[in-house]
Amino acid sequence: MTRRKALQAGLVSGAAIAYGLRRRPAIATAATDESARSAGEYPFNQEWLFGGVYVSGAEASSYSESGFQKVRLPHTVTPLSWGDWDHTAWEKVWIYRRHINQAAVGSGRVFVDFQGA
Repeated sequence: MTRRKALQAGLVSGAAIAYGLRRRPAIATAATDESARSAGEYPFNQEWLFGGVYVSGAEASSYSESGFQKVRLPHTVTPLSWGDWDHTAWEKVWIYRRHINQAAVGSGRVFVDFQGA
């Protein structure tokens, strides 16, 4: 391959990538300020359900959410303190749920960007 062909291939690839980025699907983010949101971004840190300590079967869609509590992320599973912190109180598996309204995100794929977990 000549240097000219390599440069041409790079330009074609760059143009294809730029075109793909321009047409990317909606992304769910944690944006909360209405004016700060751009088209295709939806608040994702609100309207979560916290079910407490995970029990077998809690991930099933048929599992009752009656005991779940509405929370906003970030969320802490136990009260935090400056002293006498009992790490065993939070070192467990917990269950959270978030329902996504398909009408709000439109058709196509949705990418979720977790900036921390």
